[in-house]
Amino acid sequence: MTYRSDEEARRLLLARLHERATLADELEKKLAVAEKENSALRKRVSELQSRNANLHRSITDHQQPNKYSQTVASLWVLEAEEQDPQERVDLLLKIGHLCERKLDDREASERAYRAVLELDPENARALAGLKQR
Repeated sequence: MTYRSDEEARRLLLARLHERATLADELEKKLAVAEKENSALRKRVSELQSRNANLHRSITDHQQPNKYSQTVASLWVLEAEEQDPQERVDLLLKIGHLCERKLDDREASERAYRAVLELDPENARALAGLKQR
């Protein structure tokens, strides 16, 4: 490619450098947004892990039959506050299992399993829990 002058070559080179600098700026902005989203997701994962650990500890602490009802009541409260459908399903399955196996409360376990099926109509664990009745 021949240029009419050194000045034209310099202008083209500056234009290309400007384009690359603009692209680099855009990529840096996108990277900053992605890092912010990643940070928010990590925080949410940490919160959920902490919450799961607390739930597990709560269930473990209530291994005595007279305390299962307290655990189930706490799980119902958590389920009502939860926004994530999958987390609600997990809580409801735990409630159904505890009500059926530890409290022998078939009515409450059926209510929990039916609530799971409202969120996830093909949930195998809820369907199996209802069939056991």
